[in-house]
Amino acid sequence: MFGATRSTLWDRDEPRNAYAAVEMANTGNWLYPTVKGEVRAKKPILAYWMMIPCVKTLGQTELAVRLPAIFGTLLAMLMTFLTARKLLPESPRTALVATAMLPACPLVIATGATATTDGLLLGGVTTAFYALTLIFFNNEKHENNTQKNIFSSLSSFSLLKFCLLLLAGLTFAQYAKGPVGIAIPFLAVAIFLVMIRRERPVRYGIFIPVFIFIGLLSIAFFLAWLIPADRATNGKFLQIGLKNEIVQRTTTVMESHGGKSWKALLYVFYYPVVLLLTFFPFTLFLPAAIKAWWKEKIFPRRAAWFLGAWTIAPIAIFTCIATKLPHYILPCFPALCIVVAAYVCGKGGARSPSAPAVSAKPPHLATVKMICVIAGVYLIWSAVLAPVAERYKITPGICRLVRESVTPDVKIGMCGYEEPSVYFYLPAETPVVTVERSPEAIREFLESPECPGLIIREKEMSEFRDAFPDISIREYGKISGFNYTKGKFAEIHFIRL
Repeated sequence: MFGATRSTLWDRDEPRNAYAAVEMANTGNWLYPTVKGEVRAKKPILAYWMMIPCVKTLGQTELAVRLPAIFGTLLAMLMTFLTARKLLPESPRTALVATAMLPACPLVIATGATATTDGLLLGGVTTAFYALTLIFFNNEKHENNTQKNIFSSLSSFSLLKFCLLLLAGLTFAQYAKGPVGIAIPFLAVAIFLVMIRRERPVRYGIFIPVFIFIGLLSIAFFLAWLIPADRATNGKFLQIGLKNEIVQRTTTVMESHGGKSWKALLYVFYYPVVLLLTFFPFTLFLPAAIKAWWKEKIFPRRAAWFLGAWTIAPIAIFTCIATKLPHYILPCFPALCIVVAAYVCGKGGARSPSAPAVSAKPPHLATVKMICVIAGVYLIWSAVLAPVAERYKITPGICRLVRESVTPDVKIGMCGYEEPSVYFYLPAETPVVTVERSPEAIREFLESPECPGLIIREKEMSEFRDAFPDISIREYGKISGFNYTKGKFAEIHFIRL
């Protein structure tokens, strides 16, 4: 929560989602999000639903629109703790370290406290995986479980707990980010069942139809919102959300996020490289942790396979998808945190039920070192990186200049700098439009009867002055900074006639 207040919104998804929630709160429309009256159908509704009460309570602030992602991350942390306790009941320290590691990963820092859907997806998916541990690891002697039926040793309460948690996790994940929320757990379960296919003591046959039924029920709950929303928007959710955001991203490279033709082969290694960077500094422990995991020194066999399936599933899905972005593999991070934490804490796993533990006592010094690393990551982000990045942002400064220079009812145009964060940081009653990047269009806008103001980039400003040197312009000020979405430094002016 502290990190959510250390920076303004990052263009472009954050302000689009945030302003859509603000507009929904103002209009009272809870069925579908809009930005300046235009339907925003790229993502499901959960993030907006959770932002609305926060905005009504805390106002139009960064914390208000980031609270849902923070909730999703906290939920993922809780489920990571419970999952680690279930897999390694003899090592509570491992669960605590894994839980603390998760929000310290750079990728989680970048997505877990932002006004996006990734934190919510992470919470839902992790809940689903914890529910699965209630079935696959329903007692401490799961390696020797000789029940003929996987549900035989479960009480009615435990069975109900499994069904409700799995249903809640899958539904929550789909409402956060659509079909990927159910695809990841289903693929992971398929991989896990293939891995344990040679195990005869426990029969998993009855689990499969129950799992599929709960999955179909979660899809039905998701469709209970999607169908009315799609009808109310004349099919835009299926056209934009399904066709453009899912089908096209799967088959084609969108917005240059991926490689075409022979370059696509290089992108097979995209997510392993991303993992090394975004899981840092814990990637330093990964090689040794994976080696110990593979040799079953820190986990019993079935627990090792379960975490392996959990890690492989999101990486496999998104490696096959043409459009690639770093945050797509976020759902595998809880599993990796558990693996690394188990290795660092020196959990004495065994290769077989009769094999001796590798280490009887967890190495406290290693645990303390890991906690220091986690604290260092938090400190570097909150005290150094976030404030430095904030100094170079353009939108907060230019919007502050507009608010100080004109009244809220003055029409504002954007030319050459059309970032959605402008909508969020200007008053809700301020009309904001985009102006074509030509001297003639700029002149026509400035000379309109409303006497509007214009946020304009230096390049378009120079072209306008060269084309119409006789027109007198009043410049209120300019802001210099770095446009992160373009990857360029820019100088932005605010002018009127």
